[in-house]
Amino acid sequence: MIQRVKGERDAKLKDLSAEMEKLMREPYELFEKDYKGSIHNLSAKEGLGKTFGQPRRLAQEKLRGEMTKCEQAQKGIEAMVERLQRLCEKANTEYPDTFDYSKEKQSLSMEIRVLLVSLVRGIFFYGQHLNAFVKEPKQLARLSYSERQPEVELTAGEQGAVDEKRKDEELENLGPLGYKNASQTYYKFPDMIGVIEKQSKDICGKLYTGEIAKYLVGADKVPEYLTTFLEGMRR
Repeated sequence: MIQRVKGERDAKLKDLSAEMEKLMREPYELFEKDYKGSIHNLSAKEGLGKTFGQPRRLAQEKLRGEMTKCEQAQKGIEAMVERLQRLCEKANTEYPDTFDYSKEKQSLSMEIRVLLVSLVRGIFFYGQHLNAFVKEPKQLARLSYSERQPEVELTAGEQGAVDEKRKDEELENLGPLGYKNASQTYYKFPDMIGVIEKQSKDICGKLYTGEIAKYLVGADKVPEYLTTFLEGMRR
């Protein structure tokens, strides 16, 4: 008798324990499902997290890279201006009447000419890169780097490949912006902003499918957060 009652009680306790576990598990699982769904939707809507943050991160990284190039170009121009100032000071302090010019490998006047050409070309190129000119400036005439002739025009020996190499070297003062890279397409800064925008929007087209495609709005079919971010990037 006692054993039978004990068995019935144990069975009842087991059933109650299973029922309690179910009552606790089901609401938790439902809550966890809703929570994960809410986080997923919030991430998609606001561009958060590793996955849905990709479009904004790509734009930020690419823009940062372009801004760094511009900063280095500005520093290159400033460095040339400072160097020009030092050369002008040198002309007043290091060239007495008794100076032996035959010992110079390159005359000061030629050094200034070469620097001035690089400086002017650098300013022109950087200004064009930014679309900063209201009217396209007239390009600087190519000058000879030879002092063996009275004229300043290029000699026959300086034309062609020789002068093309000089053109490349003159712009290298601007840093990465001035280097020729055959493997990369060159874009002016405003055009590059357009390229970055397109790349970010293309990522959205791949990420936002199924139910979360509802967050693609506007003519460009991108999330609202990205539209706002890209508008700020263009300013």
